[in-house]
Amino acid sequence: MLMVKQISYIVFLQMKMSQYDIKAKVPNLLAILADEHDLADLSNINWSDYRDAMFMLFDSENKPADYNESNPNFITLRAFFDIYENADKNSEILEKAKSINYTRISTPLNAELKEELALMLPYTEPLAQEFIESKEHSIVPYASYNVTSAINYANKYATSPNTPTYYYFSNGDCANFTSQILENAGVSQIVYDNVAK
Repeated sequence: MLMVKQISYIVFLQMKMSQYDIKAKVPNLLAILADEHDLADLSNINWSDYRDAMFMLFDSENKPADYNESNPNFITLRAFFDIYENADKNSEILEKAKSINYTRISTPLNAELKEELALMLPYTEPLAQEFIESKEHSIVPYASYNVTSAINYANKYATSPNTPTYYYFSNGDCANFTSQILENAGVSQIVYDNVAK
């Protein structure tokens, strides 16, 4: 799969060829996703359905026994989608840049438009870096955070989940575990009636 850096995000040089390549690299996983979600052959039209299905498979009864975030086929397909979606991001950036250039003809670039564009770019781009640096000293913490409590909780429950207190999501509990660490470090949580929220 040939990739090229265009604008700011890396994209495939030939989108159609990249589809053929990924179909050859992970045919079994793509077949499982297609069967599970009644998807047509992977294309430019339905690629995002495949990306969503890839994550929904974690909670499926038909999930292969070896399917997890360390599975080589999952890693390969996730990397493919991470690059594939960049074409859309680059298009959004181009549209915003065009609107800014149009606006600049009559007026100087205002801070709001500059901020909008900076937030769309990867953090490594100069405009994004400039924006981050301008905000560094104005960031105010919203909560007190006890680092020692966070470390102690993470060390204690990293390998054996705190199931008496919290619900455990099999095959993908990372965000939940991070929330638990934050809560135990003093950051208040919004608690829902539904454990899946």
